[in-house]
Amino acid sequence: MRYPRTALGTAAFFVLAMVLLVVTYYLGHALVGLGSSWFGLGGAVLPALLIFGLVPLLFGMWLLVRLLREGVGPAAPPWRRNVAVAFLVTFAVTACGVWGSWLFARDIIETPLTIQVTAKGFECRTSSGMYSDAGWLPTPFFTTLPCGLRAGRYEVIVTSATHMLLAWQERP
Repeated sequence: MRYPRTALGTAAFFVLAMVLLVVTYYLGHALVGLGSSWFGLGGAVLPALLIFGLVPLLFGMWLLVRLLREGVGPAAPPWRRNVAVAFLVTFAVTACGVWGSWLFARDIIETPLTIQVTAKGFECRTSSGMYSDAGWLPTPFFTTLPCGLRAGRYEVIVTSATHMLLAWQERP
């Protein structure tokens, strides 16, 4: 769909973009809640599993089917003009999907880890997480830490594969 190069067309495009952004934001929060209710604490990574695992995996398989059905040639789009490049692009997208699916599914299936850390600082806005002696412990997508946490000793629960911060409790 092409928008006319007018002020009304540009405004319609930006309004649609804003609506899609808000829908994505609310859908992400809904997926965190759904994942947590289905799988417990580790289910908070359900949006990451979908975004970085299942979507690229299915898209890579769709690219492979399209490549095998339509073939390569000079009239094809740039990524399909060369056989080696076409298969490399398809393999790269599918491999990213397989890796993401394996990593985040492992986070959901395996038992989260409880570790004791010393927090040095916190991010409570967009890239939410904890700086600690165990390194950077990010929160899963669409979740944030509350602002105002203090540096000190914490007992935290993290996912087993990606070490995303699922829960925390200050220790005396």
